[in-house]
Amino acid sequence: MTEIAAIIAILVALGAIWLASHANKQVDSTFDEFGRHLAKQVRDAQVAFSAKTEEVQTNLKNVEREVEALQAHNRDLAEKINTLSLRMKVVEHDLKSLTEAIPPQILQRKRSGNSA
Repeated sequence: MTEIAAIIAILVALGAIWLASHANKQVDSTFDEFGRHLAKQVRDAQVAFSAKTEEVQTNLKNVEREVEALQAHNRDLAEKINTLSLRMKVVEHDLKSLTEAIPPQILQRKRSGNSA
């Protein structure tokens, strides 16, 4: 009777080993599948990220070019304003010189002529 129980115990142990081996294979194949799926998602995300990065870099370069153009335009305008300011000062000086060069008698007649 002990021998029969020992044989049954060995058969049960062998069955358990076989079931454990089968379960291990299932887990390994599921894990491999999951790993491949996860790796594919990571690769897809990397491709999308790379495309988005290139798009952002292109947009950044365009914006940098626009900023440089606007800065150049701003410098040109500043030069023009400076030139016009200098010309205005020259005109003011010339006008003052001309006003001072007019004899006082002519200036009084004009003023009295305007008020009459």
